[in-house]
Amino acid sequence: YAGLLVEQRRNHSRPSAYIRSGLDATVSYPVLDLKVRNPFDYPIVLSASAKGGVMSVKLLGKKREVNVSLATQTKAILKYSRKLERSGFLPAGEFKVKQRGKRGLSLLRLKTVEDLDSGEVKVEESVDIYPPTQEIVIVAPDVKEADLPPIEPPT
Repeated sequence: YAGLLVEQRRNHSRPSAYIRSGLDATVSYPVLDLKVRNPFDYPIVLSASAKGGVMSVKLLGKKREVNVSLATQTKAILKYSRKLERSGFLPAGEFKVKQRGKRGLSLLRLKTVEDLDSGEVKVEESVDIYPPTQEIVIVAPDVKEADLPPIEPPT
């Protein structure tokens, strides 16, 4: 929202509980990083503090030069798949969900930057993908895929 130029960003592999999908960034040294560049002709100060389990970060500069708005649109809901793991330890006809499946998401990100001096507006588009999580089911040797409940109930 400060108008810094985002040089490198990758969304998390799963939607985060603490921020709206499409507005997150993964930082995992040394592979993934969030890199921003200051486009202004004056320095920007990053001020961070933590209190009571809440972290606050402020970007401070000489003046506000741009208005930034971020929006997302869902492009697609990505269905998850199922993997069966056979086990001789389960009684005949039994199965147990080892890992629940979760749908993924494809989002269109729209970043609108308005220059407050000139009134010029730029819109940047990008796509974030949150891949689905595969469902893993442990099954007795006699259980077939068709014996299991459907992956996703009918809508």
